[in-house]
Amino acid sequence: MHWGVALTGGIASGKSTVGKSLRERGFTVIDADQAS
Repeated sequence: MHWGVALTGGIASGKSTVGKSLRERGFTVIDADQAS
């Protein structure tokens, strides 16, 4: 089974920090800002 999670929030709400933490734990993270 695969799961998808979306991180949303305002400016300076910690989305990048959470994304970095997930990457460090082996999760695949797709950053929409970098993908555009």
